[in-house]
Amino acid sequence: MPAIRNARKKNKFEPSSSQASRKQRAHLTVRPGENVHDKQVAMSTDDAYKSSKLADAQTPISPVPVAQQQLPMTPLTSSSSPSMAPTAKPLKGRKRFSADLHELHTSCPSDLDRGTWSAQSFRAGDDDGSVEFDLIESRDRTRIVMHLLCSDTSEYPNTHSFFCHSPEPGSYGEQLKEICDGVLNDSPGTIHDVAKHFLISISGDDDSEDDHSYDMTADEDL
Repeated sequence: MPAIRNARKKNKFEPSSSQASRKQRAHLTVRPGENVHDKQVAMSTDDAYKSSKLADAQTPISPVPVAQQQLPMTPLTSSSSPSMAPTAKPLKGRKRFSADLHELHTSCPSDLDRGTWSAQSFRAGDDDGSVEFDLIESRDRTRIVMHLLCSDTSEYPNTHSFFCHSPEPGSYGEQLKEICDGVLNDSPGTIHDVAKHFLISISGDDDSEDDHSYDMTADEDL
């Protein structure tokens, strides 16, 4: 029974061959005043248009290749060139003073060892701008503590002065006093320059004329 009802419904909605034939005849019916040839040409044109539309709908559309875009090359100019890192300025004043003292404290230069005498153990003193170091005699291990005081660390290393003395000079009292006077009256120099001057003077090293020049003006152009 359900199959019969479904068949009836199908027949109801699907046109029979007789109905299609009647529609075709009605479509082909020529009204009074119409030309049979024109009617047939119009039907053929309409059928060809429908067939063309159906073929276009069934034909797959191939993708259109997208052209690769090329960005224009921009020439480098003075304004577009990468900026160079600025050169670091040399330290001056208190920063330079602290940096020099730190360098001597961590790694004593080889030219501060003259064989007989050497300058060692550089350290900050009790007062601001003061430095202490030891003069060591290699034969009998004599140890002389030297105190340096910078007149103004903000002017280091160009226009300052160094005051120096030794609290216990031992048998080298007169010699060290003369060295201290020479340091005070000489041109400004670095902590390293002063220590080297002490070594040259106390050891009486005459091996090189350059050692006796004691040029403390090397940093004046900084």
